[in-house]
Amino acid sequence: MGKFPKLLPLACGLMLASTVTMVPVMIVARSWWFFNGPFLIGHWAVIGAVATDAAIVILMFEIIKRAGPVFFSTSNYIAPLVGVGLGMLLFGDTYSLWIWAALLLMFLGLFASIRLGRGKSRRSSERSYAGVLTALGGSPCWTY
Repeated sequence: MGKFPKLLPLACGLMLASTVTMVPVMIVARSWWFFNGPFLIGHWAVIGAVATDAAIVILMFEIIKRAGPVFFSTSNYIAPLVGVGLGMLLFGDTYSLWIWAALLLMFLGLFASIRLGRGKSRRSSERSYAGVLTALGGSPCWTY
């Protein structure tokens, strides 16, 4: 538990930045929402989602610190596939051509970045990751 206090300011900053970003959108869209009426199961679901999201943000920074940003970035490609697959399996979801095209473009971009980016210098991106890891209290797993 001693490591999480170092991650807490980063997690709070990310959540605060998300809030500051979304408040103007909510105002423009006139979709301001408060807990009104009797406190029912839906209200508890919102509170549970907020708590889960906060825990995920802290764990995200911990995974980046321990395993590195490259390892963590793979979840960005696995999560949409799992979401689409579980939606189809559990809820019988059907997806439009736009969803399949978006998934295809995402994987084409991944393929291009892996195949076309091979052999190019990644020193500048590694240095920026090193700065993030140092701020998290970790140390990069590569040396210069």
